[in-house]
Formats: sequence, structure tokens, C-alpha cells
Amino acid sequence: MGNNKLLSELSETQCFQEKRCRDLLTQLKSCDFSDDSASTIDQYDALIEEARKKLGTAATEEKRIAALKTLNYRLANTAQYYEGLMFQHGYSTTNAASEGS
Repeated sequence: MGNNKLLSELSETQCFQEKRCRDLLTQLKSCDFSDDSASTIDQYDALIEEARKKLGTAATEEKRIAALKTLNYRLANTAQYYEGLMFQHGYSTTNAASEGS
């Protein structure tokens, strides 16, 4: 039963991180940034998609837990990159999703 609780917590974290990334990406799209940044954003997106595919094909509970951990890690890194990119270009991140957690 411990795995069910862990899966639930990891799923909640995934939802939070997905929203955080979406919100930041929406903000980023309104900013003026270089093509190099756009290429890096695409690379981060590809890593997230790869992690989502692994999650979708996870056959066992243990593999699902591992896949969720990987996905959450990549989402958190992506959000951190987005925030850093915005900061680097002088934009502020007004991310309501990060509040209240």
C-alpha cells in the first residue's frame, strides 16, 4: 500500500510541474529570446516527451514509479531553465502555480 501513496504523490507532483512548465512557457512565448534558446527549449520538450512515453509504457508499479520520478525531475529542470532564461533576459516570472505549495 506504500507504493499507492507514493504513486499518488508523484502523480500530484507531475500535475503541479506540468502546470508550472505550461505557465512559464506561455510567459516565455511572449518574451523576445534568441533562436538558440528556442532550440534548447525544443530539446527540453523532447526529453519530457521521452519521459512521458516511458511512463505510458511502464508495465509494473516499480517502473511506473521510476518513470514518474524521471518525468518530475525533467519537468522541474525544464521549469528551472525557463525561469533562468526569463531572468537572463530581464523578464520576471509571475508564476501563480508556485504559490501555495
